[in-house]
Amino acid sequence: LSREIEKLSSDLAVCTFDKEKLEKKAHLLEDRLSTSMAQQGTVEKETKDFAEEKEVIVRARAALEEQNAVLRQEREKLAKENKDRRDEAVVLMDQLVTVQRKKEELNRIHTAKS
Repeated sequence: LSREIEKLSSDLAVCTFDKEKLEKKAHLLEDRLSTSMAQQGTVEKETKDFAEEKEVIVRARAALEEQNAVLRQEREKLAKENKDRRDEAVVLMDQLVTVQRKKEELNRIHTAKS
């Protein structure tokens, strides 16, 4: 009976030791689980923030492309106006040359009469 009590006491000590080890492991696992859940929450928030930032960038890019199209049209319009003005300047220069020649001719005629 004494041996049985000793054996049971020994078994109880081993079981108590194993129980404490298991409790420590359980606490460690709970801590790791808590940390993992916190990290998952952080990752989810960062993912959401990233998606929002991406949407802002996509909208900004679309707005810039639209603005670029408007500026391109305006540049084409200005280029056409510039060409029209150059053409007009060429016509005016031709007219000026013609007027100067006529003036010179009239001056020669006037000088010849004098």
